[in-house]
Amino acid sequence: VLESAVRTNFRDPASWYLLGLINWERGRKGRSATYIKDKNIIKALQVADSAMRIATQLAPDSARYWLSLSRFNLQSGYSTMRFSSQGQVGNALDAAEKTGDRLLLAEAADLTGMAMWRRYEASANRALTDDGQRIQLAQNNNWPRDKA
Repeated sequence: VLESAVRTNFRDPASWYLLGLINWERGRKGRSATYIKDKNIIKALQVADSAMRIATQLAPDSARYWLSLSRFNLQSGYSTMRFSSQGQVGNALDAAEKTGDRLLLAEAADLTGMAMWRRYEASANRALTDDGQRIQLAQNNNWPRDKA
């Protein structure tokens, strides 16, 4: 029904948004950082991504649409998609501030923190040696302490 709705009225952001949410749910179980074998899941995730992006382009003042797209990318197993969620959640914050919707503003602020954490998480516990080599530090942060 939603696919026919977007074919009939391409400029309806609500139909695109709902189409994206339904396909996101359809592909959620198979989404992971590993290889996705099921072509139906890949197709559902592609449709979800495209549909939510189109919805945000048709209604750039909708904080809800931006938040959903940001969450979709934040839950990805790929750091590049998680990184792109920062700009999208920034758009959600701007839209929520303009409309004065405090609930969406709080949700956008929370998601901003989550996006920043995911950005940090990608490089946490890493360091460079004197010769420029990257190393992974201990996960438990049990550094030897000086006994001075």
